[in-house]
Amino acid sequence: MSKLYVGNLSFKSSESDIHSLFSEHGPVAQVEIMMDKMTGRPRGFAFVTMETAEGAKAAIAALNGTNFEGRDLTVNEARPREDRPRSFSGGGGGGGGGNRGMARTVCSSGVILVMFFYGRKHGIPFYNLAEATALCAPVGLALGRIANFINGELWGRPATVPWAVIFPAAPDNLPRHPSQLYEAFGEGVLLFCLLIFVRTQTRRDGVVSLTFVAAYAVARITCEFFREPDEQIGYWFGAVTQGQLLSAGMILLAAVLAWLEFRQKKESPSS
Repeated sequence: MSKLYVGNLSFKSSESDIHSLFSEHGPVAQVEIMMDKMTGRPRGFAFVTMETAEGAKAAIAALNGTNFEGRDLTVNEARPREDRPRSFSGGGGGGGGGNRGMARTVCSSGVILVMFFYGRKHGIPFYNLAEATALCAPVGLALGRIANFINGELWGRPATVPWAVIFPAAPDNLPRHPSQLYEAFGEGVLLFCLLIFVRTQTRRDGVVSLTFVAAYAVARITCEFFREPDEQIGYWFGAVTQGQLLSAGMILLAAVLAWLEFRQKKESPSS
């Protein structure tokens, strides 16, 4: 038995269509189209098990790069998961993130608690610490995303743009959006410039940090449209990633905190 990877499939391709195509080059034992766990839709690639090594070699030679139902196929020998190049961060959808959105939320909550208790202990207003942290955060975010790109993890969705990248650790050989670089620009460069601009316009406590929370969430939601969702999570409601849901919660949190902070400031002169 020889197992082949078949990539860049049309989403309309059926297992019987693929079986018929490959059976022209040798006996086919099994065809399995990979489906998205959340939506039940095809993911654009499949695995074909040929009964003989000769049939597998013939299929690769004849079908790799050929057009099938409007798409140029990628056909090669399937590699066991343990033989694929690994990112430093381990397994998980999108190249090693695991449940990244939840982990980042927990980490952010921890930072907020540390600032709160540290400020309370040393008599430093919470928003003073939050403003300083917010101005530094985009630099760290940008460097982290660049590291993700260099490490070949957290890759984007399949793309046909000229700057698309093939990531060795991905389960296929499809060109993909370098979504890590999109995030480095949006969550790093653009966010940093926005915060500097806001800082030059006002010194009011809380404005910079709350702008950071809301703007980061908007950047994250936007970039998630180009990033491959976590394999074990997929999409919520058929179209929304977990990162987008958590980011929407951040926008709501920023709105509530802004309302509470500025309401308190407005009422304080009369108290």
